[in-house]
Amino acid sequence: MSWRRRERREDDLARELRTHLDLEAEEQRRAGLAPEDAHYAALRAFGNRTTIEEDARVTWQLVSLEKLGQDLR
Repeated sequence: MSWRRRERREDDLARELRTHLDLEAEEQRRAGLAPEDAHYAALRAFGNRTTIEEDARVTWQLVSLEKLGQDLR
């Protein structure tokens, strides 16, 4: 995978994670939490961001291997 393509994927992943966190924080605010409390509640509900990022990267690698296998067939 080219460096630029990987960088674009990483940017897309970061943007998607931020969006999910923002949506969860908004949901928490609507439930009555103060903005700062809603932010921390969203982080807790979301889980470990590093693990999520690593899981996404593993998935990308598996998809790449699957495509390679298809190409070889």
